[in-house]
Amino acid sequence: MMKNVLKCALIILFFQNFALKSQIRTDTLHVIHYDIHLSVLDFSNKKIGGYAELQILAKVNNLTRINLDLHSLTVDSVKNNSDRLTFTHDGMLLAIFLTEALNCDDTITLRVYYQGVPAKDALWGGFYFAGQYAFNLGVAFTSIPHNFGRVWFPCLDYFTDKSTYSCSVRTSNNKMAICGGVLTDTTHLPDNTIIWRWELTTPIPTYLASIAVGNYVVYEDIYEGIERDIPIAIYAPPAYIDNVASSFVNLKEILRLFENSFGAYQWERVGYVLVNFSSGAMEHATNIAYPQSAVNGNLTYQSFYSHELAHSWFGNLITCEQAEEMWINEGFARYCEALVEGHFAPNDNPYLDGYKCNIRALQASVLQTAHIDDGGYYALDNVPQHSTYGATSYDKGALVVHTLRNYLGDSLFFTGVKQILENFQFKNINSKQFFDSLSHYTGVNLQNFYEGWVNQPGFLHFSIDSIRPTRTNYYQLFVRQKLNNATSFGSDNKIDITLFDEFGTQRTEQFNYSGEYGNFEMFSETPPLFAVVDFYEKMSDATIDYNYTFTQTGTYISAEAGFVCSVQRIDSAAWLRVEHNFVSPDELKNANENIFDISPNHYWRVEYLANDEFTGTFSFKFKADAPTELDYPLFSGGNSTANLVLLYRRNATDDWRIIPSVIQGNLSGMIKSTQFRPGEYTFGMGNREATEINQKKSSTHCIVYPNPTLQNITIDCPDYQEFNNYFIYNSQGKLLFEGRLHSSKTVIPTAGFARGYYLIKLKSSKTGELITTKFIIQ
Repeated sequence: MMKNVLKCALIILFFQNFALKSQIRTDTLHVIHYDIHLSVLDFSNKKIGGYAELQILAKVNNLTRINLDLHSLTVDSVKNNSDRLTFTHDGMLLAIFLTEALNCDDTITLRVYYQGVPAKDALWGGFYFAGQYAFNLGVAFTSIPHNFGRVWFPCLDYFTDKSTYSCSVRTSNNKMAICGGVLTDTTHLPDNTIIWRWELTTPIPTYLASIAVGNYVVYEDIYEGIERDIPIAIYAPPAYIDNVASSFVNLKEILRLFENSFGAYQWERVGYVLVNFSSGAMEHATNIAYPQSAVNGNLTYQSFYSHELAHSWFGNLITCEQAEEMWINEGFARYCEALVEGHFAPNDNPYLDGYKCNIRALQASVLQTAHIDDGGYYALDNVPQHSTYGATSYDKGALVVHTLRNYLGDSLFFTGVKQILENFQFKNINSKQFFDSLSHYTGVNLQNFYEGWVNQPGFLHFSIDSIRPTRTNYYQLFVRQKLNNATSFGSDNKIDITLFDEFGTQRTEQFNYSGEYGNFEMFSETPPLFAVVDFYEKMSDATIDYNYTFTQTGTYISAEAGFVCSVQRIDSAAWLRVEHNFVSPDELKNANENIFDISPNHYWRVEYLANDEFTGTFSFKFKADAPTELDYPLFSGGNSTANLVLLYRRNATDDWRIIPSVIQGNLSGMIKSTQFRPGEYTFGMGNREATEINQKKSSTHCIVYPNPTLQNITIDCPDYQEFNNYFIYNSQGKLLFEGRLHSSKTVIPTAGFARGYYLIKLKSSKTGELITTKFIIQ
């Protein structure tokens, strides 16, 4: 065991030192241009061989040694012009000793002859031979650093060193070679081989350099870009060429969408090459390695090739400065998938709109599984390299881009991002530079946004604590910010608050606040029934929420929110909202001997609007069968479902109480309430027999007659001394009339009322309880 631990420690130390050496080398030298001459002929032994000429610029004085990266291949010799140079190669680092020292801004051309079997990463990336095809994937998922140009040519293998390329690849005459850039020449040799010459004049880091060799047929087209005509070339094996046109039928429209959103396409061509690899794609500049299985003649994988195309702006045009900030490359590319979905499937219904459906599904996935998949919660600008290509960089990155867009508004967001792409094109950028530049271009200080959403792990969360009337038609709303594995409260938050009244009338306002607590005053013509934060889903906080409209009985399941609504009776259409909040619920206000513990990780809030009878049950999912599950801590210390209770409160002004419930399952299952109640729900451990909620319903029965009526109505209310305030609303929720009851029977003239239905509410002067009934004017 100790040997294995020591071996792992040495491997980690080696990779750390390798990454450090690469960083130091980019400070001492720069490769201006690579001219790679390679033969890819030996498919039986899976070997390659040739030489690479590197034009190198010294960035310091007295440079006597050039350190390059070359993984596993054998170096035969190194030359400067005709002079042979001394070198050492340990299988990873190629050290070349110069006969004459270089000073700052001096250049030298080195030719490295090499051959052998190129390497692959243990999980993903490297150089592949697949039957009679060969190709590279320029990054490695497990090898550190992740750049993997070094598996097929000697290089300075780092994100921050960008170079131009020439590639001359020799193949048999029944194959062709496709590399990045433009095909400039083909030379047919007497031995029935062909040399394919490619030139890429725009600078790229080594991981974006590419090669593919095989029997290919090309599909060609022209895209009329916003600045120039751009050739499209998609190389496919003969068996797949007939599927290309239909699979990529929307490619030009997607290019137009991206150009309109992010600026003109800056590369020599749009290119894909189909490879026999089914575990992803690689965004090589102008030559995207794309799985042939995804070219099936339909649009199933449209978002897949859109993601790779988006790298022509994010990753290829601007590149993250270090792997820990891969969200700049991958988060934006993943976000572009949502843009494409929204472009081709727009809909006024947010549950049918392509963009919103994409973001909503991503939100549910990230909140529930990203930290499990990646092994922890990480700041977007500091994701450890073992999780560089994980859900945090890709998916949470996309969600933060979505939030940033809504924080700025479309005009400022897209204008600002275009400016960054223009001013940093073919350069590297880090997260701090990105937000400093975006602040400058938009005129909006984004420092607090950066610190709250990018520079710390976890998620922010916002909720309504309570609503209180302040003066006529004005209400004070108290808002609280909580944290899901984040370290600091967000500042300069922009949150939308939407008020709902009894009729479903909505009023939304945006507020700015910082810190844990905030309060705002809102105007509303009718008393608000409840309030919602971020109803229009503009930010990706620690909440999964869904809205439903019910017209009939039945069971409605929201797997993402861990919620089931079973409607047992419904007399007219009803609307319901469920929020699954991934933060700890409030603690008990007062000690309760029947409640031993409360969930530390999540709670639900359910609100609904129904004019008539609307009854049924709510069920909430619990899962504690693994340490990574939300409810695992609640079940620790010997607790079990025998003690599992469903806790309820109407809102933050109330205390938690045990309500009757039915449990289905053991460590994983559902806990079902026995009736509908609007309010907050969470899990606890306690005495299941001690259901403390006051389930008493008012025994007061008030009658309005005649109903329908032509002129007057009579309110018959035996408890008029308690329910002595009445309010009459029209069907739009506008308060028309209010008054007091002075006897058990009160006549109210309605001759001036328009035809239609109205609500009358009687309010208890003791408890605030409301009795609502409907009447109709004919």
